[in-house]
Formats: sequence, structure tokens, C-alpha cells
Amino acid sequence: MIYGGKTLLQDPKTQASREGAAQPELKLSAYFTRFIPPANITILLAFLALILVFASVFLKILSAEKDAFKREIVTVANVFESHKQKLNFQLERYAASNAAYLKIDTEFSLPWIEERFTSDLATVSDYDALFLIAPDREIAFRAFAEQTSTGTPARNFQQILSDESIPRIQQNYLDILAQDSTQSRHFSPYVSELSQVNLYQFGEDFALATYFAIVPDPGGIPIAQRAPYVLVTLHVLDAAHLETLLSALPLEDLVLVQEIPSGMIGLQLTPDTPDPDAGPAYLAWHPTAKGTSILLSSAPVLGITVGCIFLLALFSIRRSQRDRADLKVSERQLHDAHRIAKMGRFSISSDNVFNCGAETLQLLGTPGSEKISSFDDFCARHVHADDQAPLQSAVRKCWQNGWPFGCEFRVSSTTDKETTLRMQGQVHNGGTKDELQVVGMIQDVSEFILLGEKLRQSQKMEAIGNLTGGIAHDFNNLLAVILGNLELIQDCETSKITQSHMEDAIRATMRAADLTQNMLTFARRAPLAPKQLQLNQIIKDTQKWAGRVLPETIEITTRLENDAWPIAADPSTTESTLLNLMLNARDAMPNGGSLLIETSNILLDEEFIKTVKEDQPPGFYVMLSVVDSGQGIPEASLKYIFDPFYTTKGPTHGTGLGLSVVQGFMEQTGGLVLVQSKLGAGTRFDLYFPAQTTHTTKGELPFDPDMPAPPHKGKKARILLVEDSPSMLKMLETTLSQAGHSVISATSGDHALLAFESADRFDLLLSDIVMPGQMQGIALANQLRAKQPSLRIILMTGYPKALPDITKDLSEGGQVLTKPMRTKDLLLAIETALSQPSLDTATRTASVD
Repeated sequence: MIYGGKTLLQDPKTQASREGAAQPELKLSAYFTRFIPPANITILLAFLALILVFASVFLKILSAEKDAFKREIVTVANVFESHKQKLNFQLERYAASNAAYLKIDTEFSLPWIEERFTSDLATVSDYDALFLIAPDREIAFRAFAEQTSTGTPARNFQQILSDESIPRIQQNYLDILAQDSTQSRHFSPYVSELSQVNLYQFGEDFALATYFAIVPDPGGIPIAQRAPYVLVTLHVLDAAHLETLLSALPLEDLVLVQEIPSGMIGLQLTPDTPDPDAGPAYLAWHPTAKGTSILLSSAPVLGITVGCIFLLALFSIRRSQRDRADLKVSERQLHDAHRIAKMGRFSISSDNVFNCGAETLQLLGTPGSEKISSFDDFCARHVHADDQAPLQSAVRKCWQNGWPFGCEFRVSSTTDKETTLRMQGQVHNGGTKDELQVVGMIQDVSEFILLGEKLRQSQKMEAIGNLTGGIAHDFNNLLAVILGNLELIQDCETSKITQSHMEDAIRATMRAADLTQNMLTFARRAPLAPKQLQLNQIIKDTQKWAGRVLPETIEITTRLENDAWPIAADPSTTESTLLNLMLNARDAMPNGGSLLIETSNILLDEEFIKTVKEDQPPGFYVMLSVVDSGQGIPEASLKYIFDPFYTTKGPTHGTGLGLSVVQGFMEQTGGLVLVQSKLGAGTRFDLYFPAQTTHTTKGELPFDPDMPAPPHKGKKARILLVEDSPSMLKMLETTLSQAGHSVISATSGDHALLAFESADRFDLLLSDIVMPGQMQGIALANQLRAKQPSLRIILMTGYPKALPDITKDLSEGGQVLTKPMRTKDLLLAIETALSQPSLDTATRTASVD
């Protein structure tokens, strides 16, 4: 089975052979294009290329910045190393001389030392502290600058003096002496072994310590064979010294730290040491190369820009996908609209080539694979021979004048069904003269033509009705003259034979008058003479002579309301209406059956009116029901049975006016007629006659509440009545009061709950199910039953289809009546509920049609 182009059911062999066949591989490109169209792939590739460009530029800037960092560090290292060499050279001038050796190592002249180091050396090197270390590593002399003379931790000086540089320099000196024992030894070539420059933490700052051995230079004097004195100078590197030292370099925020802060670069000045108290020292500054910083600072902007580009690309993709999805939905909707409206497209090119879609071929009743070569071929194969010339002429004029055209034609078919199509089109210019073509739609208008015929038939029937009413009215005048003259002749004539002929003529005239009355009723112009009557009496009178028109194979049963309310109707027409329905029932039971005629008092409320969808006012009615067990009426014919001249009995068995007369009479009476039928299950006609009401202190009622109530057997009860319809509430109050019950009324479930709580006790709850307010009928019943388990419950509903759900939710022992209900059925349900011995019995549900 094929549906929508997909195979739903397949032959097992075919399916097995397809499963066994090798499935073709799905290429990667086809896989992607299946989900992402080529246009969107282009957008994605452009976006990826943009990302790559950004990444490439960032990497190049990062690489160039790293090179710049290295160059800055090397430059600073060179400057710093140059400063160290300068300090070492300055100290060398004062430590490596014969005079220094003689005044310090030989005779130790303190005045000379103070003059030499505290005046001259301090001026040249600008040291912060100076120490002269003896061969036994004791401090022989010290001097301080003013800013470091106080407040400097002693541990800092002890760290400098206990450094391994002093013993190493002294040992190097002794090794040099051991290599050459001559007294004229020169020490200039060994300057690097006799000096040292180190960096130490000095308080919150750092300091450069310069070490140099006191040696003779250029020599030629006696040298003692012992360790030399070592001259130590200390240069504190605070912010001022660093700024002066590196003033030639464009460095920002130059600091000495033990750890390089984030966003800065630095140069390690001290070697790594295992001493935990002597951490590494770094000279740190903010780099002059700002590329990465600029990129990092602009990263949010770049991220937002790239994100926006991505979102725009994604939005474009999603919008494109949504547009394609909407386009597919629109195409499907257009296809469905064409199918529902029975339309199809076509085009005719300038060289007479005819193109059409599958919908058009379906309208033509041809297979979808059929090829139509030209417009002439289309006309010859699918257009009725009598319609070919008008259609070709209309298309030819469209080509000549450029005017839109429309033409109906019949489809040539071998079947008995006649299909009429309408072709509409106009000239369409595709951009050039060679692209001119006639485009348009073809639609099946067979149903419209049929509806037009029905409309004309209806108008004709209306005209016939008007004509019939006029003729019947004039014919009644003629019959009145004939009847009057016949009665005059009858009064004057004494001959029995003549009298007999007169009686026959008068009876024929009366039958003609009845026929005229039926014609007027059909035309809904019958001059009815309504008066108050009892339907039960009409039925009893009709039943007396019904046997003459109904065969013995049909059993007639009556079920009449004992206290049926009076109605206002024309007696003769009411009797004719009942006879009409009985005759219809007879024709529906050719082999016999049963016929039930019943009456009942009914209150039609708003709920019931909504279910039947009739424009009928709610109120009190007397229902006349005629139920047969015949063949039933097909569902397709139910909506036509009240149309004039519509009949299913054949041309010789009915005129089609019977049910039309019934409906016309009920409309004139202000009533309502409903029909229920099912093939093989019989037919039921319900005629609702408005009941005659009496004006009372409680409003319009169909009977006088002041009249003595008829005797009623059974237990009298205290009843809580809940009904939101005022008319229904009044009727039920009166009915229950006349039956001897005590009634407390409420218009909603919420009011009923308050009334129940304020009263002593109730025997029975009679409530509607659907009411305004929060508390509905079922919830009210269950809640009151929980408070008073002995309370009997009867609920009323206008929705018979909801009975299973209602009985399922209703507490045990409750009953349900369906509206409209007969008075005797309501009183019987109350009597049954009150007679229940206990509430342990199973739930009983009463349903009254």
C-alpha cells in the first residue's frame, strides 16, 4: 500500500530481497548537505576562515611580543652586568695597589684607611656600607652611609659577611701565591678570581655586595704568605637607585621582587639557592610591547564581535532552515488546499506545449505517469467533443488579447459519472518574448453545479408552495360555495335518492377541503384554529379508527402521561399530523411490527436545547412520541426528510409532502420535532408541543399549584433541591410539593452546602450536575453523603453520553435521571430511593430517555 509516496506494506519476499541487497554508501559530503544546505556551508566556511585569521594574527603578535620581551630582558641584563663591572672596577682601584697593601696588610694604618675609604671611595662609588675583613675573617673596619647607619637589621650584614665569597677569594689568593713564591708577583691577571659581586635582600629592598682582596699592584714589594684582607662594599638597590641605573631604558614600574607579578616580565639577579631564607631576586617591570595586553584587553570586544558574527551566521542558518521548513509547509498546505478544493495547475507555452501537475491529471481521471504533448492533445483526449471548440477559442483569444479567460468543460469519460471542470488562466511574461505562456488553474466544479441545481430546485419548490397556497385558498372559496349550495339543495329536496346523492357530494366536498387544508399546511399558510386540548384524548380518538388504515400485522401500544399538561393546537391538524406519522410507520414496516405512541410532560432547559442545536425557547412542553420498529432511515437521508417532495418510497407511493407538513405544523404551533433513526432499528419521532401555562405567584407554570394534589402513595420526605435554571426549579418545587414532600431549594452547590449545614436533616438530595460556582453536583453529593451516610441521592443531567462517567464518580446508592424527564419517572425515582432499606446495596442508575 502506498501513502504519501512511501511504501507502508510490502510483499515479504520483496522486503527480504531488499534487505539482503547491499545498501549504497552515504558519502560524507552528501551526509553534510543532507542536514546543512550548500548556502549555509558557505557561511560556516567563511566564519571558520575569519576565526583562523584572528588566530593567526594573535599568534604572530604573541610571537613578536615574546621576542620583544627577550630583547628587553637581555638589554636590562647587559645594563645590570655593566653596573656590576663598574662597581667591581671602582673597588679594584682602591683595593689593588701597593699603597693599600702596605697601609692595610703590612702596617694597618687606620687613619689612612678612613681617609682612603670613607672619603675618596665613598665619593666615587656611592656605597651604602663598607667593611674591611681581616685574614681571620673578622671585621677590621666598617663605614656606613647616613641612610643606612640606623635601623638596618644586623642579620642582613651578617648574611653578607658570612657569604662564601670571602673564604673563596682568600683561598684563591693563597692558591695564586702557591703557584709562584717570588716576592715580585703581579695579581692583575687574577682580578676575576680575587673579586666577586653578589645580590642580597637588604630589608625591604635588595643590595649589591662587591668583594675584592687587598693585593699589591703593580707589585715588586714583599708579600706575606697569608690570607689577604677583603674589602666589601654594599650598594642598596631601592627605587631611586634602580631608576637612576636604568634611566636610559623606557621601563615602567621597575621593582625588585622575589616573584614576578602577573602582567610583568623580569630578570633573575641571584642564582638559585637551597637556603629557604635566601629566595631568588627578580628585577621586574611592565613590558613595553603591548600587543598581547591590547589583545587581552580587547578580548571581550573581540569575543563579543566573533560571538555576534557567529550568532548572525547561526541566525542566518536557522532562518534559512526555518524559511525552507515554512516553504515546505506552505507547499504541503498548498498541495492539500488544491486537493481539497479539487484544483490543479497548468501552463501552455507559446509553441503549444501543455504542462500540468499530478493534481490536474487526477482531476482528469488519468494516471500520474501520462504525458500530454500539446494543448490540442489535451483537448482531444480529455475534453468532451461538444466543449472542445469553446475551450480552444477562449485560449486563443487569451493569446491574442492578453485577457484572462475562464471556461467550463466536461471531461470525456467512459464512466457514467459526469465531471465538469473550469479552466482559468492568463498570459504570463517570464522576462522575454520567448518565455510568454498561459498559466492558470483547473478546478472541479461539479459540486457547485449540483448545488446550483439544488438552489434552483429549492426556489422552484418555494414558488410551487406559494402557488399551491394561493390555489388552495381560492379553491377553498369554491368549495365553500359548492358545499353551501349542496346543503341548500339537501334542505329543499325530500327524495331519499337525492338525499343520498347529496350526502355523497358533501362528503367528497369535505375530503376536498381536507386536501386543500393539507396544501395550505404545506405552504405554511393554513388558517389554524388553535384551542386548548389534551393530547391523550386526540390519541384515543385516533386509535379508534386507526385499525382501518393500519394492517393487523402492526401492533399499536400506547403509553400516556396520566396528568398530561394541556396544549394549544389545531385539533384537526394535530390529528392529521399523528395520522401522517402512523402512515409513515406503516410504510416502514411492510412485514408488520410494533408501533408505540406515548406522551409525557417535559421541561426543556438550556442544556437540552444546546444539545439538539435548535433555536427553541426553553420551557414546559408535552412530548408526543411515535416509535416504530421498521427498517429505519439511512443516515445520509435524515437531513433531507423534511424537504418538500423528498421521499424514499418511490414515485407511486408518496408525494414527499407528509413530513414537510408535519414540520410546518409544528413551527406554526411553536413546537419542535426531532427524529432518531437507525437502519434495522426503527425510527422515533418526538413532537414537543408548548404546554398551556397558568400564571401563579411562583411564575408561569403548566398547572395550577393551588389545585389539590392528586393522591400519591409512598413516603413523604424532606428534600434538598438544587437547580440553577429558574423555570426548572419552579416546576420541580411545585411537583414535589404537590406530591407531599417538604422542599428546601438552592440555586448552586455552594448554596446547597450552606443550606445543608444550617438544617437539621434531609432525606434526599435532588441536584443538577453542572451548576455555577465551585461545588458541582457529584462533589456535592459525595460531600453530603460523607456527612450524612443515610442521605439518598438523585442527580439530573442533560448529557446522556456522560452517564458511565457520572455513575463511576458517584458514591454508592445514587441514581441519575436524564433531562428532559417525565414527572411520573421523577416521582417513581424518589419513591424508589426512599424505599431503599439501607445504603449497603449496589449503586442503581436510572436513565430516562
